[in-house]
Amino acid sequence: MKRDAWVEVVLGVWLLASPAVLGYSLSRPLTLAEDFIPAVAIIATSLWILTAKVAPLRVSWLQALSGLWLIVGSFVLLFSQMPAAALNALIVGIAVLAVDLEEMWTLTRQPGTIG
Repeated sequence: MKRDAWVEVVLGVWLLASPAVLGYSLSRPLTLAEDFIPAVAIIATSLWILTAKVAPLRVSWLQALSGLWLIVGSFVLLFSQMPAAALNALIVGIAVLAVDLEEMWTLTRQPGTIG
């Protein structure tokens, strides 16, 4: 579980840095919000998992919702003529969702970790 949380911390930090790195940071505020809000949610929930004694399943659901937000938001960005931002959001959203689905699958098979 801790490995998955560290992967998501890295994905969240990338989301915060990607507008500047990919060069779309000043083009539209929508792209910043699209990356910033889920990044903060992913980092915060990952840190929660890292500090918790038992990984709560509810936190994984919050992270999965952030991944879905990024996937849906990538299409909004694509229609806003922001292909680099859209592709970045889509890739990170799929990665976050994949990590969370694997984590939820593991959590539901271990007694005493749901909660």
